[in-house]
Amino acid sequence: MKLLVLVFALLAVASAEFTLTQITQVSDYLDDIDTENWDLCPTCISFFDTVTQALIKIIGQVGVPTVCSELCNLLPFGKLIKVVCNLICDIAGLEEFVKIIREIDPDSVYYCQRLHICPVDDSWNGTVKSVVVDPPTGPAGTTFAINVTYTLSKKTSVGIILNRVVCPAQSGYEGSEFLIRKPAGTYIASWTLETEPTEKAPFVSGEYFVKGELCNGECRNRHPHSKVLSEKWGSFNITEIPR
Repeated sequence: MKLLVLVFALLAVASAEFTLTQITQVSDYLDDIDTENWDLCPTCISFFDTVTQALIKIIGQVGVPTVCSELCNLLPFGKLIKVVCNLICDIAGLEEFVKIIREIDPDSVYYCQRLHICPVDDSWNGTVKSVVVDPPTGPAGTTFAINVTYTLSKKTSVGIILNRVVCPAQSGYEGSEFLIRKPAGTYIASWTLETEPTEKAPFVSGEYFVKGELCNGECRNRHPHSKVLSEKWGSFNITEIPR
């Protein structure tokens, strides 16, 4: 049975007329799952991206609960998030689940690695080969396609391919993609940037720089298993609109 089947089962539970306090041992759902073929890691990372600040606030205000369901039911989110919370908390154990929230600066990837849900392997490497923007030049209002080509020397544990757009007269932009157990090879990560001018984002004419970064774990993080492996710059130009 794959994780997809498990997710469907959890969705069914979340939509049924059950109270979340009934889901106290989510391990009951895991008995028949082939753990070699399913991957909870992406769900775990997404979960902590969504709820970490809420968990910090709840634990700080309410204290440590006695069971996972007591903590998860206090989350100000819908039923599915609470079910996923119960699942991850039950797998990790309540004590360890609360410990990382209390003791570690927010880092969704490292949380899931500490809970043994996401893989850890610092031996893989990779290189950003190119950062190409298409078209290379255009007026404000152009949709620019950003393509970052990168190679992986071996299968990743948890990596990130990231692009950062540095703008001359406004806040920058960032796009990222997680690379979870991604096989060795050459890939292209693509994003689009809409440049329709607004009051906060005027997209003035000039050169805009784009940096592609390949990282093990979160980029520029002080936690273990986090390192920038490779980076490369590209650019594009926004021209003045003819009057």
